[in-house]
Amino acid sequence: MYHSLVNDDLGHPDGALIFDESGFIKKGHDSIGVGRQYSGAAGKVDNCQVGVFAAYVSVQGYSLVDKRLFIPENWFTEDFLERRTKCLLPPETVFKTKPQLAVEMLHAFTQENTIPYKYFLADSVYGVSPDFIRAVEALPEKTYFLSVPKTTLCWPKEPPLSITKTCHWGGQNQNKNHPG
Repeated sequence: MYHSLVNDDLGHPDGALIFDESGFIKKGHDSIGVGRQYSGAAGKVDNCQVGVFAAYVSVQGYSLVDKRLFIPENWFTEDFLERRTKCLLPPETVFKTKPQLAVEMLHAFTQENTIPYKYFLADSVYGVSPDFIRAVEALPEKTYFLSVPKTTLCWPKEPPLSITKTCHWGGQNQNKNHPG
C-alpha cells in the first residue's frame, strides 16, 4: 500500500533506488544489534545500531521505501546468547552483511514492481560487494552507479585476454602467446 502511494506522488520512469546505511547512537546495550561500530551520523565508531535503508528519488521528490536492521556478526556468538535472548532476537535470525540486506530489499522491491525506476545508486560498502554487484547486474535494463575506493582498478571496456603457454626448448623457458 505504501509503495502505491509513493508511486502515485513520486513515480517516474527515470526514478532511482538509493541504498545506504545510517547509525543511531545508543547509550545502553538492551536493543538488538547495539555495539561499537561505525556510525555515519556520528562520523566515528561509537555504541550504536545501524540500519540499511532504501530510498526512492525522482524528479517529483524522494521517500524512504524500505529498511533493515544490521546486526553485527559478534551478536551471533555464544558470548551474546544472553543478550539475544533478553532483546528477543528471533532464534532463526542469521548474520547478514549490509550488502546482503540491501540485496534482500532490492529483490523485494523488484518483485513488487509497484514503483518505476531506472537507476541504482550506492556507496562503496555496496560497490565492493560481489553479492550486491551480481544482484544489480542481474537487472540488465537498469543502470547502476556505485562508489568504489580510489584504489579500485577499472577498465572502461573489458580488456582482451590471451592464454600464455610456457614452452621448454633447449633448456630455456620461453613464453609464447597461444591463440585462445
